[in-house]
Amino acid sequence: MSISLDLKTIQEILNIENNNFYIPSYQKGYRWDKQQVIDLLNDIYEFTNKKKIQGEFYCLQPVVVLFDEDNTEI
Repeated sequence: MSISLDLKTIQEILNIENNNFYIPSYQKGYRWDKQQVIDLLNDIYEFTNKKKIQGEFYCLQPVVVLFDEDNTEI
């Protein structure tokens, strides 16, 4: 199996044909509460609607996404 690290925008991840995202059980200890999800979505929304400097982008630190034929593991 070949592994590569690529910088992707949120839009690129959402446009993947297979968007059956799942979080494996070993990650469940890190799950967020509802407020943390709301805060993240609000932050992304604010960034999306603000005037940006050329080349500016929103970056999550880091989120590893593994793709296979059936699922996208976060």
